[in-house]
Amino acid sequence: MSDNPMSQDLIAWGAVYKPAIVEPGQEFWKLIIAQGPMPIGGNHHLYVDVWDKAGNRRVGVPVLFYWNDGDDRRFTEAKPGEPYSVNLPMFAGGNAYGVHVDDGSPSDDLFGVGLGSFVPHHSFRAIFQRAVATGPTEPPVIVPPPPTTGQPLTKAEIFEAIEFYLAMLKGLL
Repeated sequence: MSDNPMSQDLIAWGAVYKPAIVEPGQEFWKLIIAQGPMPIGGNHHLYVDVWDKAGNRRVGVPVLFYWNDGDDRRFTEAKPGEPYSVNLPMFAGGNAYGVHVDDGSPSDDLFGVGLGSFVPHHSFRAIFQRAVATGPTEPPVIVPPPPTTGQPLTKAEIFEAIEFYLAMLKGLL
C-alpha cells in the first residue's frame, strides 16, 4: 500500500490527506482507505468506519466531521450489516468537508470532500485503523501569507495568496 490511502478519483477530486504527526512507537489513527466520489444509494454522505489493530469495528469512538463554518462530533455505532459505523450528510458544495478520529490521540486527516458542482448525489468513504508509528513524521512547513492592511487586495496579492495555498496543499500530499 502506498503512503497515500486516497483513491485516484479522490485525488483528482482535490481532496487532501494529512498524516498524523507521531513518534516511533506511538499509537495513532491511520487513514487506510479513502474513496469517492461514488454513488451509494443515492445519498450525499461522508461514510466512516473505525477499526482496531486487528481490523475489527470499534464502537463509541468519537469522529469529528468539520467544514468551513462548523463541525459535528459523532460516535461510531455497531450497525451490524452496514459497511460503515458513522456518517454525515453533506450539503455544502465544493471541497468543504474534512474528517478525523477525535479521541485525543493523533489521527490522520482527510479534507476536501463535498458535493462539488458537477456530480449529483455522490458520497465518500474513509476507514481509520489503530496503528503504531514505525518512524517519526515531520510537520509540514507552513509559512503564513503576509498580513493584510485592511485595504482590498491587489491582483498580485491575490495571485500570491493562491500560489501560497497551492504550495501548502502540494506539501501535504
